Amino acid sequence: MARCARQQSISGIYHVMLRGNDRKNIFLDEEDKNYFLNMLRKVKENCTYELYAYCLMDNHVHLLIQEKADCLQRTMKRIGVIYSYYFNKKYQRIGHLFQDRYRSETVEEETYALTAARYIHNNPVDAGIVKTAEEYKWSSYQEYIDNSTSVKKLTDVTFLLAMLSDKMERAIIRFKEFTKEIADDKFIECGDSDMKKNVGVSSNLQHEITCVLQRHGYSIEEFRKCSDKSQRDSLLREIKEGTRGSVRELSRIMELSKDIIFRA
Repeated sequence: MARCARQQSISGIYHVMLRGNDRKNIFLDEEDKNYFLNMLRKVKENCTYELYAYCLMDNHVHLLIQEKADCLQRTMKRIGVIYSYYFNKKYQRIGHLFQDRYRSETVEEETYALTAARYIHNNPVDAGIVKTAEEYKWSSYQEYIDNSTSVKKLTDVTFLLAMLSDKMERAIIRFKEFTKEIADDKFIECGDSDMKKNVGVSSNLQHEITCVLQRHGYSIEEFRKCSDKSQRDSLLREIKEGTRGSVRELSRIMELSKDIIFRA
């Protein structure tokens, strides 16, 4: 089947995702993640691209990137080839590390760039790994909230912060507030084949949620109307601990706000 041509960004800015082949992990330890970040810095120096946000998860990567001297396709090819060579050599494996081509979507408006950064930084929160973006070590969020100029940052934080205020201190405060806002941001997550797989995943997750609630005498519909906050939060914690659903998935299936599920 012929590949579809990628949509070109007038601004040159893209939200990009790299996913491990068959959803397998592309980072097995901290050394791998450190290598990937150092590699991003080196490719950036050679290819002259700008990086506005990133997040490294175990089996995928999100980047908010602007092409400069090199086009996005060439930059991403270099990133993929260099890291795949490192990973395969270290773990004595062969074959494709990444699933197909990278996925990308254009970012044309400034507000959309901010929203994309929020989505990227909140990936670990939505996955239930941490409770706040600030707690996650492997994203560019720390670079945004650190006002220090003594260390050269991988991310060009001034591009987004300047949208919020001319004063750095105020811009950082607003960036923190914006990141914490409850939002149902829609961005690329997986390919069409993965979307088909997720139908089964969602069905299984709904079954798991139903089983937990039935043990306590609730249906999902009855649980939505539960007025006992203590009981509700207790069951939500049991559901979060007993299933592999993200906050976003649980919110969609149970039709409860992400804020209620997150704070339980």
